[in-house]
Amino acid sequence: VDSVDILIKPRLPEAGITTFDLFDSIVAEGEAAARKQLPLLKALANKDAVKKINQPQPDAKPLTSFFVNSISIEGNTNSSEDFIRGKLRLKGNQVITIDRLNNGLDRLYGSKYFENVDYVLNPKDSGYDLKIRVSENPSLTQVRLGLHYDTDFKTAALLNYTQRNILFANSRFSLDVAIGDNPRVNLNYFVDRGLLPTLGFKFRANSFETRLYDQERDPINQLSYLDYSIDFFLQSTFRDAYAFGGGIQLEGVSLNQNIQILDQQNLNSDYINYYGFLDFDSFNDANFPTDGFKFEAKARIIARQEDLNRFFEPSSVIDATFSQAASYGDNLRVVARVFGATVIGPDVEYPYNIFFGSIGKNYINYIQPFIGYRYMELQGRSGVSLRADLFYQFYKNHYISLRGNVGKLEATSFSELFGSDILLDGYSLGYSFDSPIGPLEINLAGSSNHSDIYTYISLGFWF
Repeated sequence: VDSVDILIKPRLPEAGITTFDLFDSIVAEGEAAARKQLPLLKALANKDAVKKINQPQPDAKPLTSFFVNSISIEGNTNSSEDFIRGKLRLKGNQVITIDRLNNGLDRLYGSKYFENVDYVLNPKDSGYDLKIRVSENPSLTQVRLGLHYDTDFKTAALLNYTQRNILFANSRFSLDVAIGDNPRVNLNYFVDRGLLPTLGFKFRANSFETRLYDQERDPINQLSYLDYSIDFFLQSTFRDAYAFGGGIQLEGVSLNQNIQILDQQNLNSDYINYYGFLDFDSFNDANFPTDGFKFEAKARIIARQEDLNRFFEPSSVIDATFSQAASYGDNLRVVARVFGATVIGPDVEYPYNIFFGSIGKNYINYIQPFIGYRYMELQGRSGVSLRADLFYQFYKNHYISLRGNVGKLEATSFSELFGSDILLDGYSLGYSFDSPIGPLEINLAGSSNHSDIYTYISLGFWF
């Protein structure tokens, strides 16, 4: 009693903890007793208000970073800790920001191998122990369907079948099939053992039509292009972002003329190719990234062969692509890209030349997008290009895009590229929508080197 400022005690001798029938009487007696002390209650309230004003107020801010002593994984059975840590791209004994942690959890959940991903921070004498808790998707099989259309390859129905842990743990088998105007198939099997080199297998087949153009940019021939290849390769991965390795490829190419304008022989050749590669990808979004970069480089020895017992003089092709994403404010994002490729040794046959043209993605061999020109319109032995894509988000998932590129393409050697006075360029203005069924893009493209305006349309996910 001595420790209270005001004691209010209504007189209710008949009331107890079970006398619910006296509810109204108890409330009334309590209010009457409190009103008798109302002046004291008001004075006490004013006294506390003065104290609060004079007392220093704590400056509470949300936690933005914290020191992590260790990281542990809980709940994984079919997915290895190396795979999970690779997706997180985090390690202990360092300061981690909330944004980095959230991005890592997004990548982990985005793999679609888990139904739920969360974490617990256990405080220690210094910092925290971070526990990642995952609930795995009980199904190791995924089947996905989709539609895709683009100006280069027209309409296709897409089928993807993915199966995990076939033969070995941490393995992934993926089959992509596009059925349409220009059918294509991609098959990939790989066992991810981190830095330990592991054997993988790939099969690829592509069918499409392309044209040859003269110096006046007029079409002079149309070709049916069929490409198929089998790869056996060794690959090491690091933190689910770096991949490096090498392999051997058996490739066949068939080119048949649809328009007999040129006195040109059809091509039906087989090749045995050896290659090494290095890939890195830290983009935070596949379609409209705001952060991260990509680097892809490959060196390939290409030799035509007949029945694996007759081999022709080989050539080599080296190519590299670097892309950097950045954002400025909440609505503007920029992706810059540099590409370079050159042939070393004798001239390569037609399928392995450097080609520029169009705005698409996932082209095979050394076919590179180049705004302002038609698909595979420009051809050379060596080439470089510099490109920038600007996306302004004017409404959620809706963008106005402005793209531009410059480049050089040379039929002789890489050193002759920079001695040439011919500078290629192109630009485009477009609208993009990141829809649930894949990106929609509508672009108008042109170049200062000619007066033609081209339309490029794409809808759906790429593979």
